[in-house]
Amino acid sequence: MEINETNQENCCSPDKKKKCCLCSPQMIFNIAAGLLILVLLVFQFYNPFSSKSSIVVPDGGLNIAYVESDSIMTQYELVEILKADLMKLNDSLDKDFTKRQETFQARVNLFQQNVQNGKIQTKDEYSRQESALAAEQEQVMNLRDSYLAQVQTKQLDMNSQILDSIVSVIKRYPEEFPYDYVLDYNSGTGILYANEKLNITVKVIDRLNKEFED
Repeated sequence: MEINETNQENCCSPDKKKKCCLCSPQMIFNIAAGLLILVLLVFQFYNPFSSKSSIVVPDGGLNIAYVESDSIMTQYELVEILKADLMKLNDSLDKDFTKRQETFQARVNLFQQNVQNGKIQTKDEYSRQESALAAEQEQVMNLRDSYLAQVQTKQLDMNSQILDSIVSVIKRYPEEFPYDYVLDYNSGTGILYANEKLNITVKVIDRLNKEFED
């Protein structure tokens, strides 16, 4: 999630002609579906129906499968609900921040106009108003950081909930998923090749959606 960088310099001085603003006219929370990519890494499961006491068996064989987390993120019904909740929070914070930012910008503009029109005639008055605006700017910046943290925390909670659902399904149905390892096979995961026969994505999605609907 990204927003435009804040101009942290003191831009309220009358000798600066350019407009003073905290950031762009609209706060941009970049919550794209791509940011919700689930990182599964590697899971190890114990199969209670197997005589193996560990993942290392005498013949050296391992039962391995993989899922495509990108597909899960687009086909698991719970994901759409969680994404909607995230966007609802994002939109609410975005609206509140934009209102606060516009109020601050209006005060800066008025201050600059008063300086240019000679309505602020003493150095003390100028310093007082400039200090007040600088303090308000810091408050708005802190608000921005707080809102960003809220959205990021919500996003991490979402990913954790989805990940827990996947792991739970695989562990609770050992007859259907009798694997020692389940890998995430997508671009950027470090796995160069995976045999399609090991792909259990469809089975996992079907089980996830069935449990979600029930």
